[in-house]
Parts: sequence; C-alpha cells; structure tokens
Amino acid sequence: MKQKLSILTVAPLLFSISSAELVITEVMSKSSHPADKDWWELSNTDNEAVNVEGYYWDDDGESGDDGAILPDITIGPGESIIIIEGEKSDFEGMWAPTGLQLFDEDDVTGPDLFSGLSSGGETLSLWDKDPNNHDDAVLIDSVTFPAANPGISFEWNSAGTPLGLSAEGQNNAFIARSNGEGEAGTDIGSPGEYVEAGSLVSPSFQPPLVATWRKGLPLENSAFRVVASDPNAGEIISISIANQPAWLTLTDKGNGTAKLGGTPPEKGVFTFQVRIEDDSEVTNPVTETFTLHVFGDNNVVLMNEYNAVAAEEFIDGDDGEGVDTFFDREEGNGGDWFELAVVGTGNTANSPVTPQAGTTVDMRGWSVQITTSLIPKTIKLSQDDYWAAVPAGTILTFTERSRADGGYDTAINQTSKLDTEGYLWTNIQLNDPFFIDQNQSNFGDEIEINSSNTQFIVFDASGKAVFGPSGEGVLSTDTDNDGFPDVSPSVNAREVYKLEQDPSPAIDAMFAAYDDGKSSSFGEPNVGSAGAFVQDFTPYVTSNTPPSFTSLPILSPDEENYSYTITLSEAATIKAETMPEFLTLSGNVISNNRPITFDDVGTYAIELLADDGEATFNQTPQKFTLTVGSPFEQWLAGFGISPENANPDNDSATSHEEYLFGGDPTSSASFPILSISDGRFIIDLRRGVEDYLIDIEWSSDLENWSTELINREDRSDSPLGEEYRRNAYSYNGDSALVRFFRAKVRVAE
Repeated sequence: MKQKLSILTVAPLLFSISSAELVITEVMSKSSHPADKDWWELSNTDNEAVNVEGYYWDDDGESGDDGAILPDITIGPGESIIIIEGEKSDFEGMWAPTGLQLFDEDDVTGPDLFSGLSSGGETLSLWDKDPNNHDDAVLIDSVTFPAANPGISFEWNSAGTPLGLSAEGQNNAFIARSNGEGEAGTDIGSPGEYVEAGSLVSPSFQPPLVATWRKGLPLENSAFRVVASDPNAGEIISISIANQPAWLTLTDKGNGTAKLGGTPPEKGVFTFQVRIEDDSEVTNPVTETFTLHVFGDNNVVLMNEYNAVAAEEFIDGDDGEGVDTFFDREEGNGGDWFELAVVGTGNTANSPVTPQAGTTVDMRGWSVQITTSLIPKTIKLSQDDYWAAVPAGTILTFTERSRADGGYDTAINQTSKLDTEGYLWTNIQLNDPFFIDQNQSNFGDEIEINSSNTQFIVFDASGKAVFGPSGEGVLSTDTDNDGFPDVSPSVNAREVYKLEQDPSPAIDAMFAAYDDGKSSSFGEPNVGSAGAFVQDFTPYVTSNTPPSFTSLPILSPDEENYSYTITLSEAATIKAETMPEFLTLSGNVISNNRPITFDDVGTYAIELLADDGEATFNQTPQKFTLTVGSPFEQWLAGFGISPENANPDNDSATSHEEYLFGGDPTSSASFPILSISDGRFIIDLRRGVEDYLIDIEWSSDLENWSTELINREDRSDSPLGEEYRRNAYSYNGDSALVRFFRAKVRVAE
C-alpha cells in the first residue's frame, strides 16, 4: 500500500544501502521542464518522529564537500519530505501536492544549496552530519540510479528496494498537472507518497527507453536490452511488444530482460510499445513507449565536436595543459558551442560510401535539436541563400557567445581552404537574424551543452532525422571487439566530445570513433590521440575556394558619419544586395552619402556578396545589422559605453548631463563647464537636444530657489565647437543681492 507523505524543497542498475528509518524513496534527476528541475524524496518509515536538523546530503560522496545541510525539520511517522532544486510555487503548480511541507534552497545551508543530480546517473547519499567536518558522521542512506529517462522519477520502497521507473497508475504515480508553462504536464512521479515494503507492486522498466542502431544490420547483435524489474519475490515477469514496425521483433529471455531482433531496412525514428506483467494476478501490467533511432550509412552531415567544458573550468582542468586551437586557454573554452561537418552525398546511394568532392547540401529550414537536462532546445536554420548549397568539406560551428562575450560572431567561409586542404569554416552566432530563424527556434537566451548526456539530432526541413542522436549516452565504443558498439564515451566538465576519425558520409553516430578530449580545435579539423591524429579533409578538395571577408563589419555610425572599408582574402567583386539609402558602396568602401541624422535612428540590414568570378564555390556573403542610435547613443558608443551605464566614471554628473554640457563620461576629472563672468552664469549646451530641458535657478541663501527675473543670451563662442551653443544667464533684479545659480536637467514631457 502507499503511505501519505509531506514535502521538503531545496548505466548501473538502481541500488540502495538503506539501514535506518529514514529512506530515500524517490529521485527525479532529469525533469522534462525547467519549472520542475531536480528533486528527491526522504521518507520516515518508523513509527516515531525524526528530527533531521544538521543532516547532510551530497551526490559526490563523503569527501565531495559540495552538499547541503538540512534545517530544523521534524519528519512525522510515515511522512516524507521532498528536497527540490526549484521554486516552491513552481513545484506546487506542477504537482499540486496536498498537505505537504515544501522547502527550497532558501531553507538549507552548506557549500551547495542543491547539488544538481546527474541525468547520466550517480549516487545520492545522506549522513547525520557533514562528513567533511565530522569523522563520526553516520551514513543514513544511499541510493544509486542509472541514466534517467526524461521526466520519469526513480522509486524505492520503505526497505530501500529499488522499484525502477515510475509509471502512471502504478504505486500511485501520476502525470504532473502542469509543465509550469501553462500547458499540460508530462513528468511522471509520486512526490509525497512511498511504497511499504512487502506490498505487491507492479513490475517496472529500467532505463534507457531509447535505442540506436544502423540500417541493414541485425538487431540481434545490439547490446541494447529491454530490462524490467519486480521487487515481489518469486514472481515471473513476461515481456511483449506491440505497435512495432513489421520487421521488428522482441524475444523475452525469461529473466526480466528482452532482446530486440530484425533488420531495419531504412533509416528513421521508430516507436513501439513494450508491455510487462507478472503472474501475481494482483498487480497491473505496465506499458511504456520505446524509441529506436536507426542510422543510415550515407550521411550528409556529421556531429564533429561539442564543448562540455563548464563555465568556471579550463579544458583539461586548472593544472592541465589542454588548449583550444582558436580560444587558446580560457575559462569555459568559448562557452556553449558545437560543430558539424558537412560531408555531402557520397558516391553511391545505398551502400557504404566514400566522400565526393564538389557536392553541396541544401540545409534551408533544417534544425538542430539539443537535449541535455531539460526540454530540448531547437535551432532552426533560415531560408537564406547560403543554406541552399553548403559545400561538402564545411566545418560548421554554432556559438552561443558573441565575440564580445568570448565566443565568435557569424562569419561565412571565415577559413577558406577548399582548394588546398579540402575544408571551409563557417561560424553562426545563435542570435544571428539572417542565418537563424529566430521565430522558429526555441533556445531563448541560451542553449545547454554540458557533461551530462548532451545529445544532438539534426533534422531536415521536412522534420526527418538526418543525423543523430549523437553525443554522450549513445553507444559508439566497442569494448569487446565484436564489431558492435557496447559503451558510450563519457565526458566530464573539463573535456570536449569529438570525432577522432576522417569525416565521411559512411560515418553515423554509433559506428564511429567518438571520444572525450582534453584539447579542442574549434573551427578546424579535429586533433586526437595527443596530436598523433588530425582529421583529413583532402577528399573534398575542389579547384576553387570561395573568398573570405577578412574585415569586421562596422555596426554603428560615428555620430553623423559611417565608413566601413571591406577587405577580402583574394581579389573579388563586392556587391551590396541590401543597404539603407543613406549609404553608398564605392569599390570596397561603404560610406554615408549624406549626414546621418536623428530621423535615421533605427536598425538596417546590410547584405554584401563577394564573388571571385569563378564558375563554382565563388561566392561568400557577409550580413550584419547596422544600428543607428540616437545622437546620445552614438556619442556614448564613441567612448565604448552602453546606454545602460548611467555614470561610468562615478562622478557627480550622469552620462546624459555630460552629453548635454560637454563632459567626458569616462573621466571623473572632466566636469561640464559652468562659469561666472561679468555677472552672468555661463553654460555650454549641446545644440539640437530635444528630449531634455535645462532650468536655470537663482538663490541668495542656497535654500530658496527661483526661476524668475532670469534673462538668457545665446552666443556662438563656445570653446567646445559648433555643435554647442554658449548660453549666458543674468539676473534682472536687485543687483545688490548675492546670487547663486544652478542648472537643473529634466526630461521633456
């Protein structure tokens, strides 16, 4: 039977070493939605209350020193608490628990308020005190769980016996009410309830529920197994398949496992249902949907490399010597980025193929799906002409960070060696509006690539999988030398995942030399085995290579003027396909044909095309957005300051005031020129400023101020130049009074 509980928020099989009344009874290590995040359940299975103040939990062992210390909490008999990573309100909204205590990161202390649970599997442990500071700390409970299936929790009963994955309708597990974003939920669990030892429970599946294979090869050779578990002693589990493709079979091995069979005739993604039941005639059967990704042997695009280095880490660690050939050695190794190799269609359509130089791939409308710990992030390519014919031999990188943030900006054919070494390098910055369809992409402000089972799938414009899933968790290492992969390479937070094999259409995500790496080569052929191997792109050599833009575009004018001198890697003509009317291209220089004014404020697309005149592989685009800010924004840009920085030099004048009065926003020693001369208050004020007004006031006691009896004289002798006018203010009252003047700046209404 199930016990009613309460909540606290803050590749191996399931395992537990529970030895006390407190038992870890549920773990959600890979939710399907950002609002849910990770959580786990701690249950008091005794008939007396237990206080857990000072108890310590961690997922890095007793010496990890990055766990959390629980507060003064009393767990009643038969009660559970839920430790959550997210917000209480989000958890309540998704799961709608009734009568449960909720505690989040604000309620705990310690070096890490919630040590994120690995979706790739790990061990979670609870001690009666912090073992890093107390030699007498007692291990209360510890559970080990394998790689997670997204959105499905792991369960253990009150004796610590693993029950496998939660299933809707079994052990009171249910589907979450919401996904936290106003839509129906998909996560499955039973937060707030646990199963008593001795209760008859339904059998459950062990992850993974996803398999990969190659077309034309018998699945009998696959290491993948359907695995079911049943904690009820003496029961027999039977396994059956339904709604499968005609060629797919399943053989029940009679020991809680089943093996897939049949030979896939084509590449694609196939789903089917597997049903498990025991012979108790008491519990209910359980059905889960499995997914089989079948790869082809003529793949036009490959996953070549991705960066799993964490933001605060160096590649190869603090004491290592690993570097990236582009980013050198910096924290985060360039941020979240990944690299595809475009290899084109090989020389045959249906059998293992060899590279074919000179082919191109139409990638218009394609998408890349990235799955890590939360919902998949999708990058949708635009319909731009560049994507219509991407040459075989192109190394295609995608960066989350821009150049200014330590990544790289969009640059087409930035490296152009197709005629000598057989490759091009193109980088796409993910916020690019020309080459990424921002409306159809769902990555928001960031993608998520890390060392926790990140996987990629490339889809064509019709939604058909072209390559993948590829990444950590996909079997691609043959440890028993039988010719079939049985282990997935594992990467940590100081490594990259990369292909250590010459790029070829015959490569798929499974039968390939993928490995972790302590060095990387962003935008260049991969280097592996401590430099002993370098990817060879020479099979893609063609007679011509396209020109490269070697100049960085100028993204804003210098006040009323704009000038961009274009340089190329070789002689070529330059055409302006799109440009605002106030700019003109003359030769290799774009400049304004009239002064840029306040009326031009806005953003403008500039699209250039370089053409070397050859018959093939002869063109390269450069596309960027020109931003014409207000005169004030242009003035700030001249000092390298963003409008959000109100007072960069931390003096008594804001940037707006320094702009109005002729100051320098980068120097606290530079203050607006205010002076008294011949009984007049002198101010130099920028001409044409309409959004701010100046009020001049006088006082004889520095307490009472007035604008009455003030006369203004406009003069043209400002020492700051023609863009400023000199205003002289005088008092038209009793000349015997001592007068103080001040200027007040206010926003025009």
